[in-house]
Amino acid sequence: MTLPRRTRRRIDAAVAAVIAVIVAVTAFVLWQGSDFRATADDVASSSQAPATPSPAATVPATLAARWELTTDPRYGAIASPYGSVVTADEHTVTGYDATTGTKVWSYSRSNRTLCAIGSGDTTTDDLDQWTGVHGIVTVYAKNGYCSQVTLLNPSTGARLYQRTSPTQTDSQLFFGTPYVGFLGHDYLELWRHDLYTTIRYGDQPNPVNSDGPHLGCTFTDAAVTDLALATIEHCTDAPGTAKLVLNWPTPKDAPDNGTNGWDENHSTPKATIDTHSPQAVIVGITSDRAAVLVSQPSPALVVYDSSGTEISRTPVDVTAAEIAATAKAGITPSVTYNGIRYTLVGHHLLSVSAQDVSVAVTATPTTTAPATDQAAPPSTGDAVPQTTTEASPVLDWTADDARGLPAEIGGSILVPVDAGLAVRDAENGTVARTIDVQRAGYTGRVDAAAVGTTIVEVRGSHVVGLSG
Repeated sequence: MTLPRRTRRRIDAAVAAVIAVIVAVTAFVLWQGSDFRATADDVASSSQAPATPSPAATVPATLAARWELTTDPRYGAIASPYGSVVTADEHTVTGYDATTGTKVWSYSRSNRTLCAIGSGDTTTDDLDQWTGVHGIVTVYAKNGYCSQVTLLNPSTGARLYQRTSPTQTDSQLFFGTPYVGFLGHDYLELWRHDLYTTIRYGDQPNPVNSDGPHLGCTFTDAAVTDLALATIEHCTDAPGTAKLVLNWPTPKDAPDNGTNGWDENHSTPKATIDTHSPQAVIVGITSDRAAVLVSQPSPALVVYDSSGTEISRTPVDVTAAEIAATAKAGITPSVTYNGIRYTLVGHHLLSVSAQDVSVAVTATPTTTAPATDQAAPPSTGDAVPQTTTEASPVLDWTADDARGLPAEIGGSILVPVDAGLAVRDAENGTVARTIDVQRAGYTGRVDAAAVGTTIVEVRGSHVVGLSG
């Protein structure tokens, strides 16, 4: 029986209404649990943002606390040279004016857990320059990975770049001009200033290169510079020993890539070096060489070149237990000022600079072919000895009373010690004086950084702004 047209229209309208309601309810439910709804940007306007301060020219005579903030010690805090101090909790990253401690901006994801925050900035280059990954890197978890990566403007909190990556939940950020890396227990990615991936290395979750090098290895440390990526690896083919592995940070830009066909997923390390020590941590890296602290056979700073040759071995007054504890914790704490890398191992601060050294090379003589179609005569000349220069890590000095990473002001290094901040000469480490700093009985690690004339100390869950 055919229903009257009017009845069919009423039924069609009712069905359409039900479908519309279902679609609306479904959309609402999806929106309720969406990343979009759970993300809150409290971005500062240009007038609200703190001005980028000029670096202080002289070390203050005295220091007193001007403000205090709290942060989750799992994430620490960031003192940005652009004028802000950034704290974090499980879901929110918050920026404050480094001079006043006043809140300026925040970035929150209520449905995602924060994995890490970080910054490698020690200077105030334009944010879009390729000299580094400028800003505040945040990484949030989703679907079992620390995959949601966002780069924030340090002054306003505005989002600059975003990406997703299948990085592991135990990963740690590390920085080195002009890259930022995220190191997991057996996989790492390296990103340039716009968060574009330049290398994927290790056991890739969704492997593009299923037979890549060093599969089955675990990573304990990493460092990067413009032409070198170094990792410390422990592999099944050599149990009980730490390997130093040197890679190109952007394999497709390697000089011989035209014949190798490398890309971010496919490359071969420059060198794989057996340190003959169960633990090793990276304390210096240049384009040509890397320096590591090894725990055995006795603690020493060892420099290797990119061919894997041991260049030097210098005994150090750092215990094997301190090296082992630092290696166990992951990325070795370090900061770089004016090309000098300051690394914290236990209660020792090591200052490692890069110095040019002459290196002997052998050049094969060339034979000029005749102007005719005849074959060129064979060369009978001897190889010609020549020299070139390479940048090599050099240990300048060691402080054995450090409680954390230092600040830098006007060529002086301010090292956190029990009594306050020891003012050391950057070149030779000589202590000129110690600035008294009261820490209310706090005895843990203290990291310091200078933001204009404000010295920021991160003391576990507390962040303190000091000025004269």
